[in-house]
Amino acid sequence: MDASIRNARRSADARNLTLIVYGLQLAGILIALTPVIGVILNHARRRDATGTIYASHFDWQIRTFWWTVLWLGVGALTLPLFGIGLVVMALAAGWFFYRAIRGILNWHQHDPMPHIPERKRDPSQMNTDQHG
Repeated sequence: MDASIRNARRSADARNLTLIVYGLQLAGILIALTPVIGVILNHARRRDATGTIYASHFDWQIRTFWWTVLWLGVGALTLPLFGIGLVVMALAAGWFFYRAIRGILNWHQHDPMPHIPERKRDPSQMNTDQHG
């Protein structure tokens, strides 16, 4: 099989799986287990999306899931504090669904998701000992 055909098929498969995971995230409104299934698919098939714009979607989906889990945990721990936990949990859920919808909109436009660039050390910014 020609390499360009293989790449096109790989990109199409990654595109389809990306939408499936966004659907699983949104289905979390009704069935709390579906986002877990989505993140498992992300982790299991992440390598398949490498080199496509959908790799950025996989990273976005994975970060969305794990940050939401963290903030839901913080919310659960702060429930006894005058309802602060409920506010934290509601904000986390809203943020989760916002990111799923934003991802679908980018997916529909065939656009990658924004990513966090790797931080590189600038040698001129490093703290050096001037006391010899």
